[in-house]
Amino acid sequence: MKVGFVPALGTPLDENGNLIVESYKKQVNDMIDRGASGLLSMGSMGIQAFLKMEVCPQVAKAAVEAAAGRVPIFVGAMACSIAQAKQRMAAMEDLDITAFVFTTPYYHSCNPAQIINYYKNVAAATKHGILMYDLPGVTNSKITYNIVKTLIKEVPNLMGIKSADLKLFRTLKLDPEV
Repeated sequence: MKVGFVPALGTPLDENGNLIVESYKKQVNDMIDRGASGLLSMGSMGIQAFLKMEVCPQVAKAAVEAAAGRVPIFVGAMACSIAQAKQRMAAMEDLDITAFVFTTPYYHSCNPAQIINYYKNVAAATKHGILMYDLPGVTNSKITYNIVKTLIKEVPNLMGIKSADLKLFRTLKLDPEV
């Protein structure tokens, strides 16, 4: 992946909650034309948690088709349980994406052991990479340095973390094992 920015895409929907495909593809092309080095489809800005289950694979497929291999596609598959996350991934597993993106489960707060278990289980259920998405204001669960350190050692397809926690990044950067 080239150095640059990875914008989060909004998900345009009609009044029935269905994807407006041409609008979405235009957004993908606009971002790539303006220098995006990757795209996040269905993150929190893309309202993935509120999309109908059958719409999620349509959104991911539209992103992949519009990008046409020009940039990596990262796809949100956030869910409140491991079973739901696996269901979301299975519906998109055959797409040419780079990684699935997961917040911690967002209905109840989780302790560190539960967060580690969640990521290990969702990662084992896909051939794609996974990215952790640290969004404690929404999920009520914080991805900490110790969680990241454990998962780096135990999850071979872990590609990284999306977070606004600069202290976490500084600590990870200073760790020679990371």
